[in-house]
Amino acid sequence: METTSERPAWEFPNWIGPDAKSRRELLRVFRKNQCCHIRDRDHELKHFMQQSCGQLTDSGPLALAKLASVINILLLAVADRLQAGIAESKNDPQGFDQTIRQFFHGLEASCEKSSEAWSVGEMAHACRVGKSYLTASCRHIFNATPADQLNRIRLNHARDLLLDRPEVSITDVAFTVGFNTSQYFANRFKKQFGCTPAHYRQR
Repeated sequence: METTSERPAWEFPNWIGPDAKSRRELLRVFRKNQCCHIRDRDHELKHFMQQSCGQLTDSGPLALAKLASVINILLLAVADRLQAGIAESKNDPQGFDQTIRQFFHGLEASCEKSSEAWSVGEMAHACRVGKSYLTASCRHIFNATPADQLNRIRLNHARDLLLDRPEVSITDVAFTVGFNTSQYFANRFKKQFGCTPAHYRQR
């Protein structure tokens, strides 16, 4: 399976975990569950971090070893909590599809991010997969190519801008959401929403 078309996929450094198998499992857990927060019941992680940080003031010869130990324990504690919330999927055992979903959800949440000059290769690299895997996954998840899904998201942002900022010209709206020409923007907009940007704004 391709992992990236340009650079090797990110991995945990060798000082994380006792062996490569453990590092792969940690990576799978963190990739599979992309939630922005975890529940720290009874503030166990908070207390652990407070105690650990107090012990890391030592600058002796074992300082780095102590730091590595703290990070390993913290990663395992977080992984245990994430593992409890992961729904296993035979079709996506490594969590790549979940990462792709999260990537496009991030573009949906940010007009500025989605307006960047994304190529398929850059999107694949951001998701830590190859271009062929990204294309196949997008067809499965969104029934669209990566470029088409990106355009859908940009057009949704444009639709909102047309109504929220009537003082902004349609050409400027097109450029703001990431299209290079207003004509191409108008054609794609009409195809997606059934009318031109000008008519949509008049409604």
